[in-house]
Amino acid sequence: MVTTARTPAKTKTSTALEAANLLKAQAEAAKANAEAELALAAAEEKRAAARAHDAEIVRGYADEELTKLMIAHSSIENAIAEIQRAKIEREESFARVSDLFNHTYTFDDPIADVSVKICINTLTAWARQVGPDEHLDITLYINSPGGSVPAGFTLVDFLSDLRRQGHKITTVGLGWVASMGVVLLQTGDVRVMGKYALLLLHETTSSFEKDTTQSASQQEDNLKLINKMSGNVWDMLASRAMPLNPKTTATFLKRLSKRSDVGMTSAEALELGLVDEVR
Repeated sequence: MVTTARTPAKTKTSTALEAANLLKAQAEAAKANAEAELALAAAEEKRAAARAHDAEIVRGYADEELTKLMIAHSSIENAIAEIQRAKIEREESFARVSDLFNHTYTFDDPIADVSVKICINTLTAWARQVGPDEHLDITLYINSPGGSVPAGFTLVDFLSDLRRQGHKITTVGLGWVASMGVVLLQTGDVRVMGKYALLLLHETTSSFEKDTTQSASQQEDNLKLINKMSGNVWDMLASRAMPLNPKTTATFLKRLSKRSDVGMTSAEALELGLVDEVR
């Protein structure tokens, strides 16, 4: 028997088997690669999920810290608001006890155009703050060495006008009240003098210095003007004093102060009728 005729068939079968095995191996390799890819993808998905979880935790911490910061900021703002409110309350409390709020004015300067202007402006502002049917109760403390007669009478007329409008004015003499300061004291509805205060009266001419550069006629005209202002001073004082003490006439006061500067205690001023009460 000759066997050489079957060799090609075996070779083809073997080659086909080897090809099938190769394909199978390739398929298994591809499957393994696919499974590996899936495993890698699954692992990456888990890592992504883990990162997302970590990020969520971090966001949670951040939100918590932000909430804390917002609460702290709110607390700071509340504290600032409380400080401002307390400041406003202190200012309002101080204002309620201040002289301006209680319509109390202290005139403790020499009587001059500037000091009189400040006083008039202040009292005018007070009067404008109330309605037409409302009236103020003003207290004017006076501790002044006197000064300009024209400026003093400007304030006298202004205070008199306030009284005509219905506002009540109480004048209080404290310390040393001299010359035109005594005249200002007379403008109050009620004239009060401190127990240890002193009044000083003198002739009006003594508050003017003689100008030697003026001619005789100019000096004579000035003297006439001074005498008129002096008469106004004594008339003003007498008009308030005589209802309490009839002897305190303008002539009496002029004669009293002609000798020299006349100082008097609160008791003496009360007796003459130059004040209504002593405190």
